[in-house]
Amino acid sequence: LQLALNKFLFQYRNTEHAAIGDSPANILLKRKARSPFDLLLPNPEDRVAALQDDWVARGGRRSETFELSQPVWARDYRAHSPKWIKAVISQVLGSQTYKVQTEDGMSWTRHLDQLWQRTPQQPQGSSDNGHPSQKQETANRRQPKSLDR
Repeated sequence: LQLALNKFLFQYRNTEHAAIGDSPANILLKRKARSPFDLLLPNPEDRVAALQDDWVARGGRRSETFELSQPVWARDYRAHSPKWIKAVISQVLGSQTYKVQTEDGMSWTRHLDQLWQRTPQQPQGSSDNGHPSQKQETANRRQPKSLDR
C-alpha cells in the first residue's frame, strides 16, 4: 500500500496544474523530477554523437547535389537587396560549385553552402510558395533565416 501511495504522490506532484501552470515539484525543486517515462525518451547526447559521426563520414560536407535547370535559392551579397533570391542552376563547375542564372539575368558562381533547394512555383490557389522554411522536408535542417531584409 505504501509503494502505491508513493507512486501516486510522485505522479501527482509531477503533473502540471492548470491554476499555477507548473507542477509542484518543479516549483519546489526548481527542476523537473525524473520519472520512469523520461527513460523512454531518446538520449540527446546519443543523437548529437550520431549526427557528428555522420558529418565526419561525409568529410564535413553537405551531401546535396543540384542538377542543370534545377530551381534554387541563391545567396545575394549585394547591398540593399534580399539575402536569398530565386535562381536556376545553369552549369555544374565542380562537386560543390555551380553557376546560377538569377531571374534578373545575372550569372553568378556559387558554392553549395550558398545554394538551397527551391520548389518550382505552384499553381495559383496553392498554399505553398516554395519558401525553404515552409517546406516540410526541409523543416528539420539548417536553412536560410529569411529571404528578405
